[in-house]
Amino acid sequence: VAKAAEFLHLGINGKLIRAKTKIQVRWHLPPLSWFKLKTDGSSLGNPGLAGRGGIIRNDKGEWVKGFARAIRSTASVAAELWSLRDGIRLCITLKLPAVAIELDSKLVVDLMKKEVDHPNGIDVLVADCRKFLKDIPQVRIRHCYREANKCANALARRGALLSQDFIIFLAPPSDVTLLLSLDSAGM
Repeated sequence: VAKAAEFLHLGINGKLIRAKTKIQVRWHLPPLSWFKLKTDGSSLGNPGLAGRGGIIRNDKGEWVKGFARAIRSTASVAAELWSLRDGIRLCITLKLPAVAIELDSKLVVDLMKKEVDHPNGIDVLVADCRKFLKDIPQVRIRHCYREANKCANALARRGALLSQDFIIFLAPPSDVTLLLSLDSAGM
């Protein structure tokens, strides 16, 4: 009876203690002859002034292209989708045959993988992304942690503050170069 009372007391009054595990988060090279597209949307408020950006790297981790684009005012999910759309279209323009796509929005990854309509008016963006993905012969899309998406995030934040609409970077801007070297150290 005493043990049952103690068990009941701990069950009702005890705090749930979760085991903490550390996850090593870093940038990984894409498979041989693949390219990696990482995109991010940045909304300074939700909704608020927003931007989008992304980076394409080859199988050696070298910069291929980057981009940043201004968006007037939108919610964060829409900014993520717009960024993904721009990145996919840039991959198509470059005629990349195999692309591993990573983004830190689990919701957007789920929207791309599931045939479910989204009621918040972003159905058109989701449909566009799905349609354009079909133009890349081999595609993998997956979620990554925010800490492994710092370069794309820096470009998206830059996009939010752009005075012009769209920029393609043939080489990494100085603020992204440092992040690239930190990524490469973790490879």
